[in-house]
Amino acid sequence: MATLRFLLKRFVAQRSLGLAVVVTLAFTIGVLVAGPIYADAAREAILSSSIGSESVTVTNARLQLFAGADLDWNAADDAITGAFGSVPVDTVVPQGLGTVRLGGPDGPSVPLVFREGAPEHLEIEGAPPGTGEIALPSSTAASLGLETGDSVALVGPNDESLDLRVSGTFDSPDRDDPFWYGGRSPFPAPDSTDPPPALVDRATYLDAAGALGLTTEFTWDAFLALDGVAFEQASRVPAQLAEIEEAMQAQPGLSSVRMVTGLDTLFDLVDLRVKNLRVPILLVVFQIGAVTLAVLAGVGSLTLARQTFELAVLHSRGFSRGTLLAAQGAQALLYAAVAFPLGLLLGLGLAMLAGRFNGEQLPGVEFPARFNDGAIWLGLAVALVGALVLLALSAPAVSRTVIEERRRASREDRPLLARVPVELIVLPLGIFAFIQLRGGTKPEAGEGAIEPLVLAAPTLLLFAASFIALRMLSFVLHRLDRRIGRARRLPTYLAGRRLGRSPGTGFAAALLLLLSMGLLVLATSYRAIVLQNHSDAAHVQVGADWSVSASPPDQVLAAVGSMPPETMALVRTDPSFSSASFSLPPTALGIDPARFEEAGWWRDDFSSTSLDDILERLDTEPLGVEVPEGATELMMTVEVPRAAEELSVQTTSVSADDRLTTSSQALVAGSQDVALELPDAERLLSITFRADTGTDLPDEIVVVIDAPQVGDQALDLATWQPTTWRGSTGTLEPDPGGSVRYIFRPGAGNVVGGLLPAAPALPALVSDNVAAQSGGMVEVGLAGQRLQVEPVAVASHFPGIVPNAPFVIVPVRGLLERQFSIPEAGVTLNEAWANTPEDPSPLLTEAGWEPGIVTATAPIEGLLAQLPQSLAVGMNFAAAVAGVGLVIIGVAAGLYFTMRRRDYEFAALRAMGTGGRQIRTTLVLEQAALLGFALLAGLAIGYWLLRLVMPYVGTSLGVSYPAPVLVLDWPAIGAAVVAIVVASAIALGTAMRTLMRSSVTGVLRGEAE
Repeated sequence: MATLRFLLKRFVAQRSLGLAVVVTLAFTIGVLVAGPIYADAAREAILSSSIGSESVTVTNARLQLFAGADLDWNAADDAITGAFGSVPVDTVVPQGLGTVRLGGPDGPSVPLVFREGAPEHLEIEGAPPGTGEIALPSSTAASLGLETGDSVALVGPNDESLDLRVSGTFDSPDRDDPFWYGGRSPFPAPDSTDPPPALVDRATYLDAAGALGLTTEFTWDAFLALDGVAFEQASRVPAQLAEIEEAMQAQPGLSSVRMVTGLDTLFDLVDLRVKNLRVPILLVVFQIGAVTLAVLAGVGSLTLARQTFELAVLHSRGFSRGTLLAAQGAQALLYAAVAFPLGLLLGLGLAMLAGRFNGEQLPGVEFPARFNDGAIWLGLAVALVGALVLLALSAPAVSRTVIEERRRASREDRPLLARVPVELIVLPLGIFAFIQLRGGTKPEAGEGAIEPLVLAAPTLLLFAASFIALRMLSFVLHRLDRRIGRARRLPTYLAGRRLGRSPGTGFAAALLLLLSMGLLVLATSYRAIVLQNHSDAAHVQVGADWSVSASPPDQVLAAVGSMPPETMALVRTDPSFSSASFSLPPTALGIDPARFEEAGWWRDDFSSTSLDDILERLDTEPLGVEVPEGATELMMTVEVPRAAEELSVQTTSVSADDRLTTSSQALVAGSQDVALELPDAERLLSITFRADTGTDLPDEIVVVIDAPQVGDQALDLATWQPTTWRGSTGTLEPDPGGSVRYIFRPGAGNVVGGLLPAAPALPALVSDNVAAQSGGMVEVGLAGQRLQVEPVAVASHFPGIVPNAPFVIVPVRGLLERQFSIPEAGVTLNEAWANTPEDPSPLLTEAGWEPGIVTATAPIEGLLAQLPQSLAVGMNFAAAVAGVGLVIIGVAAGLYFTMRRRDYEFAALRAMGTGGRQIRTTLVLEQAALLGFALLAGLAIGYWLLRLVMPYVGTSLGVSYPAPVLVLDWPAIGAAVVAIVVASAIALGTAMRTLMRSSVTGVLRGEAE
């Protein structure tokens, strides 16, 4: 009891140091405990994301039985429904499915189904079927001429017949409704030619099956309630389902029953991903744990330094070494007992923090961080190890007498870490790990594994580089010793001599700070690289934050310029090349260069040409001939042969607000005057000739156009070009009298020929493989025409395009003007990209579009965030942040108590007349040099190691396409630097204030020697 009272009194007297030890040990426990807590939470997240992303047929169970009319339905239903009670189930939906002929023996064969609860999931026009009634698909009722209230005959395989009353009709249900059991729905796919089923209730079906002799596929669909179920319990469900199947097969009449589920395969995949996850997570926490133990040793040394004299006094007065060691052990256990619960709570908090920092989260994905047995036992073990570390530090101190302690206190040895060449041990290990990383087998893309050497190699190299950096600092300071001795400013002299000759505890603090900053750079950058890679992978697939397949308004050109903010209209089509072939089908995209930066996505390494230059080169001048102001008609004389007298002539113009108008006039054989309206026209786009489908035209047609004019201004058609629309070809020959002779072969469309104003080649951004095969101007089949395309830049990738597929990116306005100069259906706007905060569909609807399928990047990023490497770097980030936080505490505590231990030194300086300002400047210079070097060196070493290993970690950290790029998490690094500077400044300021207020005579009288 006396020993306990002594320890408690000392703990209270040295409460600041005791609190520092408790907090440090709690951080050490928390960082290591966070590993197993996070691993279990990540396992739950992987399970919930897998369940949420799989189809209903995979995550649920169906018990299937083929039986005839002799099946005892009630007994079978009771047995099966009761058996499913042993697993977590929301509901069990029974169903029976057979085939009958409707309307008579010669009627169509259709499925007949009952499914409990089906009427609530169908929009029935009429009433749900009751006993003796049937509800028919609308298409089936229409083909048979049946209406509600009519009687219809059901004919079985042996021509038995049963009449039922039609209670109503319905359309096919929403295929996304999980009630119908996804791909195993009784309703056929939309593109299937199979007939949809007719619906009856259960009693009617069982009566019909008995009367008609039907063979029925009976199913019981068990919708499992796995949301929120712990992994350990959920993982037992596949085995329980197998037991249910075996038990049911033992029941009379159910021997052929079969369980159909994808849960067993799903859990195999989840187990594989969990196994890939645990090693890197535990490696991460043990790396950071090593740093925290080092900090614990440093703080423990500071505490021991305040206790060494009293231990020496006790030892000199007869206390044995064993007794003192037992007292120190009791103190260490007291620290551990207080730190243990705090460490568990801190570990739980770190695990929760890591779960928030591993990337975008899918809706419904749970990350339930909670204590587990492994975490608690590990925390207890770490607490005991921490106590042993503290006890081991006390071992030398309990053996010294007062005289030996006074002698030791009068001299300051270099720190142990400064005397032991640790780098000679760690550096070879780091080099070996890096060689293995560089030459080892990398995980396949999408495998979900993370190579442990990705974490181990840079960490080992960081430890070695940190020691080397500090030794280089000591070497440089030693070499500058003479120059420092000649310094005229006292603060510079004192700070330089202190750092060069007796760095003391500052060396250990600088080492810890250097290590923690290097680890922070690596850990936060790994996370930033992964998150950026996931964002890039999602955006390169989608094209922007959102991609919407949509139908445009009637005025397509006007729609391009009137898109909502942060949206862009696109054309996606399949080009054809006359002189090039590719292994993958090529894609052509029409984009709006004016809106791409705000509504699209791009990465600078996709092309050697900057995005600004690409967009500037893709911008084109408006197409067509300018219409004079006030002109409202195109007038000309047109002569056509008798064989082509069923042609009509058309002109297409565009107004200032991009509204397209086509005017036409029928032609007769011979020469005639033509006047075509140009309402509000700004530019004339084409003169074309049209024939109705089925019109018999000659292989070659000669049309003479004379005296064309727009308003009062003559129109020179000699510079125009024949169209190549859908195979049409032709020549244009000017006649001496000023007319032009257009000789053409009709194309395959309704627009069989025509003339277009001369247009420049369409500028295009092309892929590497297109550029390699073309070499210059390219003739491309686009919009039903053979267009000249001029590559203005080359890119390796483009968002929204399949990887490695050839592509041609052209300005959407230029493409559409060339398309709509031909007044016939062809390609049009069919897609919209957006970088809006929410789904852009409502905005598109307001703009006159009809939105269709919406694809977003967030769900893709959320799915990638559940990969093991993403979950591992989340823990890496949280552990590194915790390590830096602990180092901040350790450095601040070290600064404060180290300065307090130098009170005799500064009292002597003050006694010799040194001013307070000079002393403060000395301390600031000293710590700024040491800690500033540690900060900068840690950042530099971390960045260098990141650059060193980056080429070898791509497949481990992220997805392979697009390749991960180096990203530094500057906000996290900046926050850590600011926190360290602020904490160091507070600790230094507090220490200086205490030192400067202390009594010089009191300090000098109380200090030995």
